[in-house]
Amino acid sequence: MRTSRKVLTVLAAPLLCALMTMLGAPAMAATSTAPVGAGFAFELESLVNGGLCAMWDGSTSAVNLVPVSQCSASNVRDLWWHSADDFNEIFNQGSGTCLSVTGTDAPIYLHACVANAHAQEWIYNGPNETFKNNHTGYCMWQSNLNLQQRNSCDGSNVHDQWLQVS
Repeated sequence: MRTSRKVLTVLAAPLLCALMTMLGAPAMAATSTAPVGAGFAFELESLVNGGLCAMWDGSTSAVNLVPVSQCSASNVRDLWWHSADDFNEIFNQGSGTCLSVTGTDAPIYLHACVANAHAQEWIYNGPNETFKNNHTGYCMWQSNLNLQQRNSCDGSNVHDQWLQVS
């Protein structure tokens, strides 16, 4: 009896350590099967600071803005699509998740795509490619190296202007 308990303890210890490590790990982006893309893959670029592109950080739900020289049409973390199921969704090819917001909180992050979810719909708004979120009415905004939303859209402000570069 004592031998079997000792064997079970030795076998269970690594599993318990792995579970504890996973529970303490940073939050990961929800994994999902990427929606079918409509149109063409594109890089999402801000016109600020000589051009910054939106890039999935590769492990969490964060979207970073990096100099366009660091983006590549061959890197799936840099590529975005409009969903064929809901053209107003913008999803990242690498993560298979969509740009999303939580209420009027500033950050824009990636979350599992849900067709017709207003928090994931970005409406083209004006001649200078501003994107307005259908849920909050706030616009996609470049703040430092973060993708944010703010409550006013100004097509003449480069912080609100985005290009879809294929």
